[in-house]
Amino acid sequence: MESSIDQIWSVICLFLLFFMVFGLGLMGSGIVRFKNSLSQLIQTLIIIPHALIVFRLFVFPIVFPNANKIGFDFAFQFFFYLIGQVILLGVWAERIRFLKLLLFLNCWGLLVYFPVAYLSWHPQGLFQQLGLVDFAGGLVVHVTTGFSALAMTFLGKRRLDYYKLIKNYNNPLIFIGLCFLWLGWIGFNAGSALGFNDEAKIAIVNTLFAPMASLIVWFWVDLIHTPHRSYLSHLSMAIVAGLVMITPSAGFLSWEWSLLVGGFAGLIGNYSLRFMHKVFNQDDVMEVFSTHGLVGFWGTALAPQLVKSQISFPLQFLCVVGVALYSIFMTTMIIKTLGIKRLLVGEEQENKGLDLVDHGEFVENCPYQSSEG
Repeated sequence: MESSIDQIWSVICLFLLFFMVFGLGLMGSGIVRFKNSLSQLIQTLIIIPHALIVFRLFVFPIVFPNANKIGFDFAFQFFFYLIGQVILLGVWAERIRFLKLLLFLNCWGLLVYFPVAYLSWHPQGLFQQLGLVDFAGGLVVHVTTGFSALAMTFLGKRRLDYYKLIKNYNNPLIFIGLCFLWLGWIGFNAGSALGFNDEAKIAIVNTLFAPMASLIVWFWVDLIHTPHRSYLSHLSMAIVAGLVMITPSAGFLSWEWSLLVGGFAGLIGNYSLRFMHKVFNQDDVMEVFSTHGLVGFWGTALAPQLVKSQISFPLQFLCVVGVALYSIFMTTMIIKTLGIKRLLVGEEQENKGLDLVDHGEFVENCPYQSSEG
């Protein structure tokens, strides 16, 4: 039987996870142009009930056969499933058709997230049997979404004005969304301790400290390479990178180690982002591959070394590589099957903006002022 404190803590964690979901939506709404801002919010909202149906009917009963069908177990795991889909919203932001987005994400949930979750969390799952170290879903949520994002960016088209410098971000909205996301991530990590215990307390501290270290490193890398250009949108990615990298080992590390882990996240996340833009002209609006994929890969792969687990580093590394490659392959198959031209809007619709094309209104519900967004 759970103690009263554990029950209260479970409710608090679920409440915080709401902040995480809508924080991601607000960040996406702030990073896209004005003419697509409303679409990011509506997409986040509409995904929730569709994901709930699929998760309840197919994913949860099979992955968690011994869990409570209604209650904290169900709700907490649903948020993991949902957050993975909301993260992917930011990859093709401003370009994807609304109804096709729902189809794509449901296919991704069943064909990418579902198998990896089964391997990781089912009592007879391969990763579960091997003793894979992953405290709060770094492999299931972040490696899958990050490497799926890599496939999406290479198969999808860039925005029409990709080569133009766009400075019309809604920075206050990004900042508010980031604050909600960071707050919600406490429920994401500390809730994985399944009670208000020592692991939960350690996870709270590490969820605060690692992103701070990532932000410091990211800021100074920006200062070295691009003086006077530390954009808020990119600094927010530094926080996300630190949160992602600490997730697989959040409940086990000392705060000193969490600072080192966070600093490493800021370093590889920043240089990955620069490399992907400079070499491949990657148009991943929320930088999902760099901040979730690559950072999540190393955060999960290095977890056994950090927590001194019984599983060897080479074995854990191979498992993470396998999930990364599977995510790329299966996402590619989904995109090829659905058809990239049917998934993404045409040039005329992109110029008008998804707010008008999909929803017939703007974020302020007033006459549109600029064709440039």
